[in-house]
Amino acid sequence: MTTERDTHLRAILAENVGRAPRRVSLRTVVATTLVAFALGGGVVGGAVSATAGAFAPMDQNVPAMIFDQFTDGGYTIGEIHTYVGSESVTLDLGERPSDATGIAVYVQCGGTGSFDQVTGGTSSSGTCDPSTGFGRSTTTPPTDSLVSITPAEPFDYTVWAQWIFVPDSAQPSPEQLDAIADGEVTDAERAVAIERFTTCVDATGFDVAVDTSGDTLSWSSTIEAQNSGAISRCVEAEVEQLEQLWLEPRD
Repeated sequence: MTTERDTHLRAILAENVGRAPRRVSLRTVVATTLVAFALGGGVVGGAVSATAGAFAPMDQNVPAMIFDQFTDGGYTIGEIHTYVGSESVTLDLGERPSDATGIAVYVQCGGTGSFDQVTGGTSSSGTCDPSTGFGRSTTTPPTDSLVSITPAEPFDYTVWAQWIFVPDSAQPSPEQLDAIADGEVTDAERAVAIERFTTCVDATGFDVAVDTSGDTLSWSSTIEAQNSGAISRCVEAEVEQLEQLWLEPRD
C-alpha cells in the first residue's frame, strides 16, 4: 500500500477537527457515537489523547471498537495480543499475514505517566492519565511485527495490538483532477466539487450531514458510517486534493 492515511478523531460530539494530508505513518483515533470532521485542517502527525471515561479500564470491548475505526472498510486479522501491567513490554504479533497492511494498537491508561511507543518500526509517544486512551495504527507496511510500550516511570496500563487490512484509497475523480490541474481552485470549481461530494455521500445510504458554512468543508456522521470507509472514498475521489489547494494562501 503506497497511500498514507491520516485521520484524526476526537471524542467531543460538537467539535470539528482537521483532516490533514496523508503525510505521516501513524493514525490516531478514539471511538464515539458521533464523529465530526473538517477537511483540510492543520493536524499532521503526533499523538492525540482523548477522553475515554465511557470505557471501563481493561474493557475487552474497547480495542474492537477502536480497531474498527482504523480499517476504513477493511478488517482485523488474527488474535489480539494483550499486556496488562506497569512496566515496559514488547508484543510480537508473529509473522505478518499476507493480507495485512498495518498494525493497530490501543493503550488504555490506568495510571499517570508518559511513554514511548514503537509500532511496526514507527515511533510515537503519549502522556497518560486514568481518563485517557490512545489508539494508533500504521499507515504504511510495518517493517517488523513488534509493538513496544516503554513508560518513563512505571504506571498501570493495558495495551492491545492486532494486524489489520485497510483497502487502498480511492483515486481522484477526473473532475477533481481537472479542477486542480492549473494549480488553482475557483469558487465555481469548489462549489461543483462539493456538490459531487454531497451526491457521493448521499449514495452511501448513511446519514451524513455536510456543512459548507465555515472556512473548510466539514461533515458529521455516525461512527458506523465512518468505519465503513464509504465517506473516506467520497472525500478522496471528489474533494481531498482540491480542498487542500483551496486552503493554500493566495497572493
